[in-house]
Amino acid sequence: MRTILLLCYRQYRRLLLGGLILTPFFVQADAISLYVNGNIIASPCVVEGGSDINIDLGQELLTSAVNAIDYGDKESDWKNFTINLKDCPSSKESVIATFHGTPGSHPTLYANTGDAGNVEVELRTQDGESPMGNGMEHWATIKSDRSAAFTLKARAVSPARNATPGSIAAVVTMSFTYN
Repeated sequence: MRTILLLCYRQYRRLLLGGLILTPFFVQADAISLYVNGNIIASPCVVEGGSDINIDLGQELLTSAVNAIDYGDKESDWKNFTINLKDCPSSKESVIATFHGTPGSHPTLYANTGDAGNVEVELRTQDGESPMGNGMEHWATIKSDRSAAFTLKARAVSPARNATPGSIAAVVTMSFTYN
């Protein structure tokens, strides 16, 4: 029995020593290369007035006045405003604004989330030629002083001419792309 134990011990020792000698070969791994890449882009323009701009359509709009507005009429009850951009990238020539919001009954109108009934918000360029509905785009030139401006106007409309009293609210987001 003692001979068997001695033989087992010797075999165990040989395996252990052999394993220690071979261990560095088993631990060694393949070398790998890491490739790090990226892209530096120009900083975006800064919106003057911050990222939340309020357009006040008025606190005493009469339902009769809102009902009388012909949708698409370019001359009545508009509130003009300008979105000014500054510190635009000097490497860019123009900026494109894309308008996003909950559409109203027509693709160029925005839904009213206030409690005035049957009222929507219309947004256009100040020249009145281009509606700025959900998904529509408008571009502005970046000037030599690295500024750009979007001259717009907004108003409340009731396409069905049946507005009821209450508040008017709509959220329109502008996202910018530079060329």
